[in-house]
Amino acid sequence: MLLTTVVFVSFYLVLALPLKTMWWGNVGDELFVLGFLGKVLLGNPWHDFYYDWLPQFYPPLYFWVTGLLSRPFASNAIVAAKAGIAGTLILWFLGSYLWQKYFWNKISLVKKVENLERRLRRAQPSCREEDKSIESSAWFWWLLPVIYIAMLDFDSVMLKPYECLPALFSVILIGFIAKSFNNKKWNYKQYLFIGVTGGLLFLIYYFWWVMLVPAIFVLALLAKDKWLNIKRTVLFGLIISLIASVFIVPLLLSYFKYGLEAGQATHFVPEDFFSYVPWQHLSLQSIMYVFGLAALIFFVKKSFVKASLIVLASTFVYQFFNQFLFLLGHKPIQASKGFWFLGTAAIAVGLTYLLIYVYKKYISQWQLKFKRGVVILGFLLLVSRMPFVYFMDDPVVLRQIEQDLHAQQKITQLVEAIKNNVPDNAERTWLSSGSMEVGAYLPLSYYITHSVHFSHHAANYNVRMAEIEKLSAANNPEEFIEIIDKGYPRQIDAMLLYHNTDLYGVDEYLLWFWHDDFPNGGKDVELRIQKDLISEQYWQEVYNLNNWSIFVRK
Repeated sequence: MLLTTVVFVSFYLVLALPLKTMWWGNVGDELFVLGFLGKVLLGNPWHDFYYDWLPQFYPPLYFWVTGLLSRPFASNAIVAAKAGIAGTLILWFLGSYLWQKYFWNKISLVKKVENLERRLRRAQPSCREEDKSIESSAWFWWLLPVIYIAMLDFDSVMLKPYECLPALFSVILIGFIAKSFNNKKWNYKQYLFIGVTGGLLFLIYYFWWVMLVPAIFVLALLAKDKWLNIKRTVLFGLIISLIASVFIVPLLLSYFKYGLEAGQATHFVPEDFFSYVPWQHLSLQSIMYVFGLAALIFFVKKSFVKASLIVLASTFVYQFFNQFLFLLGHKPIQASKGFWFLGTAAIAVGLTYLLIYVYKKYISQWQLKFKRGVVILGFLLLVSRMPFVYFMDDPVVLRQIEQDLHAQQKITQLVEAIKNNVPDNAERTWLSSGSMEVGAYLPLSYYITHSVHFSHHAANYNVRMAEIEKLSAANNPEEFIEIIDKGYPRQIDAMLLYHNTDLYGVDEYLLWFWHDDFPNGGKDVELRIQKDLISEQYWQEVYNLNNWSIFVRK
């Protein structure tokens, strides 16, 4: 497993280190990642990445660990993001292997029983050898993370490591819980292992728990001693809640203080209701999905596999629930979110179990030359789905690498202008035209962010947007400054504004936003501020170059 980890991490570092931007450029979700990492790396790690007076509203653990560990060597969030993905790959392979080994050797009784049986067989050679538990074998834990990454597109791993990694660990954890439910007695180690692991996974990405919690209760109800396992679930759930409280409590307090307007998870496109059938188009990847799903059904009596099947079923139930909400006139909440990472991890468990089972049951009995041939063929097929093969053979990938090799000098020049002309930039509250890439190099606190989908719930985005619309419609500098003075809890005292008369044909400052456009995803919104509204009586222009102006309040 160490060699596998080294291969994947080395491949990623060779691919990513020369790149000057995030993989698909500094756009979309990448801006959120850069903003959050930039805040932890270069600013206050305990505050929201866009609104400095608020706590984090997004699960912070991945960004905390990545940003804080990157401080000694990273000068910007792009470098930190690369370190985060490299760390994710280490945990993906070596981390998952050591974690499961700790569970079997220190938490579960399985290994102790197997060792006892092994000693008995040595003492009584005639004793029939039982099949070793597949899910506790070393080969299972080498193969599972490899199959999981083979079933995903590698660019999605680079884009959202904080989603795909906890999906893998969550499915494994549910399997451990299912195995533990069969034990008559638990000690404190089992409660702590599940509770601490669950709490950390919640802090990385809490959305998976919308589907994991029902799956755990279903497993408890399907176990022999239902009420005992429900009691156990409540107890380790309390430990999970205690660990998660470092994030939840400050968030809830901000809601009580400022109010709540949730827009982050309401992004919806019709594709969210499409059927999840990844085997529609014939490919090695789709075949893996088919056999993985078949294995989940075939081996459903095995508690570890049953847990993954229930998790997969919960992703479908969640989509159906959102479709029902839609029919009632409500907005769905990321209806198809569970399929790609959580569902894939569950199916990967089934496929891994099937391959190990087939090898132990049939292939291991063949002659050496046939056995060796099948293993080599299977290895070659699996390698063909590794990112260092199929990913690098894609012309789209090669073109993207060429684009990402070029640094965005205009942004770095703008960052230097802010640093040099506004030394107290971190203490100010900014109104920006929408250049959120600045956050990768300089964490600023904004009065309103560029997108409702990246806005803190307690910021009340639509209320702030209404204020900015009034601001753009002001008739004179006095009305303009009066609207600003009513801002809460902090007033705008710095502005980073874009203007381009040659391109847009108007001598105005432009503000760009991304608004929810249910049910069609989102849409661009443009507001304009007349230049004569920014009076020298109230504002000082400290920078004007390359179509950007910086103003600070006098």
